[in-house]
Amino acid sequence: MVKGKVLRKVVSGGKVLSKVASQRFSRLTIVWLQQNGNPFDTAGFRARLIRNGQVVAVTQFDRYGVARFSTIDALTRVSYTLQAVDSNGVVFRTRTVPARVEVFGIIG
Repeated sequence: MVKGKVLRKVVSGGKVLSKVASQRFSRLTIVWLQQNGNPFDTAGFRARLIRNGQVVAVTQFDRYGVARFSTIDALTRVSYTLQAVDSNGVVFRTRTVPARVEVFGIIG
């Protein structure tokens, strides 16, 4: 879910001139893209997060290359190893997701 949030107010001479809003994701979201920027057809694929050798969360990709971890808050507090696996458990991609991330892209 995307939320709008006021990050700061622009003030001049004690008068609020504008509010600068920002969109933010509430849960860690993974986007899997081809080299040309188009999403992979990821129906049947899962994203798996690993921390210290233990699987901490697994979620399904939709058919448009997006996976949302409902149990992992954004911004993430720690780094994770991310694996993209097919329905047979074959690992297609492995990436490191750093701390302080809302959305992470797998390209290729």
